[in-house]
Amino acid sequence: MWITVTIQDSEWNNIWNFQAEDNKGFAKMAKENDIIINTACGAGACGICKCKIIDWYGFVQRDKISKPLWELKKDEYGMVTTIFTCIGWVKSEYLNDGKDHDIVLRKLI
Repeated sequence: MWITVTIQDSEWNNIWNFQAEDNKGFAKMAKENDIIINTACGAGACGICKCKIIDWYGFVQRDKISKPLWELKKDEYGMVTTIFTCIGWVKSEYLNDGKDHDIVLRKLI
C-alpha cells in the first residue's frame, strides 16, 4: 500500500507529492523526486527544513536519525505539530499495514 506525502507552500497550496519510502527522511525523498526543501545542517538544528504537519501527524516519526536540537511545537494532546524534514521519517509500521495513507506537510520557509 502507499503513503502519499504532499508538500504545501506557505500559502497552503499543494505544490508537490510523492510516495513515501521506508528508511528515508522527508527531505531526502523530496530531493529524489526533484522537490526542493531547503536543508543545511542535516541534524534538526538550523530549522531551514522545518515544516508544519497538516495531516497526519500520527504517521510521522520526528527523530528516526537523531533527536532534534530544538523543541518542536506540540498540540493540546502532546502530539508534535512541526517536523524537521532532514531528520523526520514515516513510521515504518504504517508502510506495511495494508492501507493507503496521506501525510501533508506545509513549508514554513
